Amino acid sequence: MNVLSKPIPKEGQPSHGASGRPCSIMDLPNEMLARIIEFCDVEAIKILRLLNRRLLAASRISKNRHFKYWCLKKVSAAEFRLFMTQVKTIKGIAIDFMYTKYGDADSTLEILASTRPELESVVILFSWCSDQSLKVLLQHPRVKKIRLPTSVITGELLPDVITSSVVQVLDLSKCKNLTNAGLICLLNRTGETLGTLNLSATSVSLSDAESLTPSFPALKELYLRKCSNLEDEGLIAFLNITGEALQILDLSNTRVSFSHVESLTTSLPALDSLILSQNMDASDSSIIAFLNVTGNTIRHLDLDHTQMTFTDIGSMTTTLPLLENVRLSECDLGRCEMGLITFLNKTGKTLKIFNIAGSRVTFSEIGHLATSFPVIEEINLSSRFLTNSVIISFLNKTKGTVRILNLDGTLVTFSETETLVANLPLLEELSLRRCEQLTEPGAIAFLNKVGNTLKSLDLGDNRRFSFSDLGNLTTSFSALEKLNMSYFENLSSSVIDVFLEKSGETLKILDLRSTKVDFSGVGSYSTRLPVLEELGLGYCAKLEDSNVVAFLNMTGKTLRTIDLRYCTAISLANLGSLTTSLPVVEELNLSTCVSLSDAHILPLLDKMAGTIKDLNLSSTKVSFTASTNLSTRYPMLEKMNLDGCTHLSNTGLMSFLEKTDKDLELDIQSSNANPRQITLSFPERINILAGESPRQLYEEGYMQMHPGLGFGMHYNLLNMF
Repeated sequence: MNVLSKPIPKEGQPSHGASGRPCSIMDLPNEMLARIIEFCDVEAIKILRLLNRRLLAASRISKNRHFKYWCLKKVSAAEFRLFMTQVKTIKGIAIDFMYTKYGDADSTLEILASTRPELESVVILFSWCSDQSLKVLLQHPRVKKIRLPTSVITGELLPDVITSSVVQVLDLSKCKNLTNAGLICLLNRTGETLGTLNLSATSVSLSDAESLTPSFPALKELYLRKCSNLEDEGLIAFLNITGEALQILDLSNTRVSFSHVESLTTSLPALDSLILSQNMDASDSSIIAFLNVTGNTIRHLDLDHTQMTFTDIGSMTTTLPLLENVRLSECDLGRCEMGLITFLNKTGKTLKIFNIAGSRVTFSEIGHLATSFPVIEEINLSSRFLTNSVIISFLNKTKGTVRILNLDGTLVTFSETETLVANLPLLEELSLRRCEQLTEPGAIAFLNKVGNTLKSLDLGDNRRFSFSDLGNLTTSFSALEKLNMSYFENLSSSVIDVFLEKSGETLKILDLRSTKVDFSGVGSYSTRLPVLEELGLGYCAKLEDSNVVAFLNMTGKTLRTIDLRYCTAISLANLGSLTTSLPVVEELNLSTCVSLSDAHILPLLDKMAGTIKDLNLSSTKVSFTASTNLSTRYPMLEKMNLDGCTHLSNTGLMSFLEKTDKDLELDIQSSNANPRQITLSFPERINILAGESPRQLYEEGYMQMHPGLGFGMHYNLLNMF
């Protein structure tokens, strides 16, 4: 019967389409759904986003009149100006990358500030913004948050008419042009309201800090990471002015030595977090001197990769009474073992996190450790100098509160588990990677103690044992969500079967990369993995097509990440025996699966076309020639790696790219693709990493050089100059 001759349904009856099924709003294209969503309020949109992926996608492109905060990934100045004309309210705007000609960014932000009286927050991570942009935002009566990192701001051109502002958060990190004079000028206009200041990776030295006039009553967070020109005198002067309310001080990766700590007139009475990691200029005694002044309120202390040895512990007058988190990784603590013990005796009662990963320490004086750790939750002892008896003694000092335990690379054997009197009823994460002395009986005995509560277990990179006798493994792993056995030297298929049988119902992440397992028994596994989200089988040389299909058939419809890189024996030729669907896969890595071609890759992509975001096909035989005849679209694809694809057809690739909708990062190094043709066909949407000289492409007008980044990072092939 002709569709036009179908009777019109009576009132209350559903109408039917040409297929005979009832018509639905979901039959409308995304663009029309987006127009409908424009009239929904925010709470309704939140519900719609949870119902359906198409409704989620439609809400993202909707210019809804109720939206107030916007996040844009990569736009030109012209596109952003057009965007401003299409939306009703902009209280906050965040842009990852605004590419413009020099000066366009300033004029665009001038329009934004002058036309949006409701504006409160501006975040542009990469741009050509200069002092002019900063000026108009500081003059705005409501803008409280300004983040313009990696811009060309100097601070010196701010006019005197700006006497004050309401800015509370100011981030100028990586602004290489920012000068000391410019910073002083800027802070004199913002200091009274400023709560967070980020100057990381700038060239400021704070040498003119005494010229500051505000008292900075609200400054709580100060980030000076990687400020290589920072001077001790300038820092102390700056802290004397700003320190009364300061809660977070980040001086990591600087050359501050605290040589003038005696000039510090404030105790930083609110300081909660002190970060000094990778500071190799501050000596043990100078750090202790600074802690003596500031330590009474510190809860978080990061001394990773510093010269802290506790040799001068006798001069420490503070007890750090509130200390909860101390990080001492990569420190030469072995120079004064008794100093570390004394430090722990001072602080152990309040410690919740203790990390000495990679430090040269043996705890040879652990017999003098008089304190217990009644509230400790996270312990990282991953040091190759720690023996089994020391680790057992340390754990015996805990009181059943430990949730995370990392013993990577230690000499633990667990051969004396009967001496472990500590109860670990809350342990959720256990890492035993590269434990060269770990024995099979010891590992099984310890797992029997803690396995029922574990959520994450890492046994990767172990070579001493094979779990050949799992009959003594009585724990259930009933809560296990993450199992990592990558690089496990002697792993067998039967061992995997036992672990999956015990944990399969709850397992979300399974990592078996770089194992030498013969996966021939996978097809006989009775286990299902109904909630598995990540499957790592990369670098498994013995993995075959039937094994891949068997693993995928074991999973439910929750799998999001599949890693099959360097599985050189697979071709995916027997996908016909795949009985499961892959409705939510977002990341697929088939790099260097050298036998893969269009005939096998494209059918697999069809199963995940609506959700795939990150696709790595580097060094495969893909050509995309067959994609010209396919109607499948890839609306969510954001990143694709085709590096080394020498069979790539430029026509086929262009056809495939036409089936994508989002901004796409595309790596075509060492392939047959033509970057110039692609960028001319997809101006401003495809971000290409090619194998040609960046400067050559820039001079030809295909590439934009970014301020602060130069030619060293990914570059955009854009026909815009």
